[in-house]
Amino acid sequence: MAGNFLDTNVLLYLAASDTLKADRAEAVVNEGGTISVQVLNEIANVMRRKMQM
Repeated sequence: MAGNFLDTNVLLYLAASDTLKADRAEAVVNEGGTISVQVLNEIANVMRRKMQM
């Protein structure tokens, strides 16, 4: 499976209050890529613990 993998931080920056980071993250995500199960688990953990979602 070739291609780009998206990092946890890139996806978390989509929810950042820093619009510069959020806009850049959106541009990276729009280019496409693969999100691994590990990244999904990390996002869920951060959102649950640090963002209290």
